Amino acid sequence: MENKKFFLPVEDTRYSTEEMYAIIKDYLANTCHCPHTDDRIYQVKYTHNGTSYTDTVGEPANLEPSQKIIAIFRGVGLCYICTRDRGVYFDAPIMCRPDSIIYFAEQEE
Repeated sequence: MENKKFFLPVEDTRYSTEEMYAIIKDYLANTCHCPHTDDRIYQVKYTHNGTSYTDTVGEPANLEPSQKIIAIFRGVGLCYICTRDRGVYFDAPIMCRPDSIIYFAEQEE
């Protein structure tokens, strides 16, 4: 699978992609107290209660199927899966221990 170019599937046109990404990062760090890296994750595979899942930015979250995944961040031993109502505007993100991670393609300067 070829890595995709970075994007956030957000309809909020008040902010650029980079501004929205910074807003989400700030919310995770300061409101949810979820330390994270600057890695830009496209997809994460994980196991929850014995079932394997793959969650991808832009697709519905497996553990919250009514919510589209807006961003995925990497923490210490965890990934934070952010949807509109879990980690972007409200509440804490979905947390998982990753089995594997696919990153977005590097940004070209």
